Amino acid sequence: MSGQRETVWKELDRLSLLYSDELNSVKFYDKLDYIKNFSKYNEKCKSLTSLPNGERIQKTCARLLTYLETDSFSTNNDNQYDYCLLLNYWVLNNLNIFLYLKNSSQIVPAFGKIEFIWNSFIDDNLQNRRNETCKPIHSIIMDNDWRDRKELYEYYVDYSPIIETVKNYSYTCKEYYHYVESKKKLYEHFKEPCLSKDTNMCPKFYDECKKYDPENVLSNHSCHEYIMKERAAAAPSVLQRVNETVV
Repeated sequence: MSGQRETVWKELDRLSLLYSDELNSVKFYDKLDYIKNFSKYNEKCKSLTSLPNGERIQKTCARLLTYLETDSFSTNNDNQYDYCLLLNYWVLNNLNIFLYLKNSSQIVPAFGKIEFIWNSFIDDNLQNRRNETCKPIHSIIMDNDWRDRKELYEYYVDYSPIIETVKNYSYTCKEYYHYVESKKKLYEHFKEPCLSKDTNMCPKFYDECKKYDPENVLSNHSCHEYIMKERAAAAPSVLQRVNETVV
């Protein structure tokens, strides 16, 4: 229950940022969430209606198939980011939202059902460009820390737009500074497991993300010095309040 609540608050925190609609992950998820004319694939996803919140899961599946029909992924790996990974996380996150409170034990079987529908759709409808079509990534459902991995990859794909936003709108610097700073715990979570390079413990994309470690990039933000001075000035008053509480 607490994990679900924390995930929701993190998502709301990200979406509350000024110009959050410029973030790559937000734009991609919005594109999926607002897909129209997906009802033609409701029948292919009909088996999912037997699940708790089945109609909503069916719509997620139908949107997925509509997206696969209209969008392809480069076979030359020349996309800057792995949108196929984000697509898989979008599906898994929706299942988590729809099933966690109803029956969390159904999340893994539900992903398996969508995975079967997904692969069958590629074989039946997209044979000519199957190598350019995003496929289900079965392993993500086996990661106990998939929420952390999802959050880390979203931060990675969003970092460049964050920098551009701060450059163009300097008044957003403090807000985005705190947002970047909040990702320190993600890097702390993966730091030790990723020493082994074991993909069961460490995401494959971790090395790409290291360059945006808050420990390395926060000092580059234009408001870093101001925030450090602000915190230094506030420290004595905080200490005084603590001492007064103790007394």
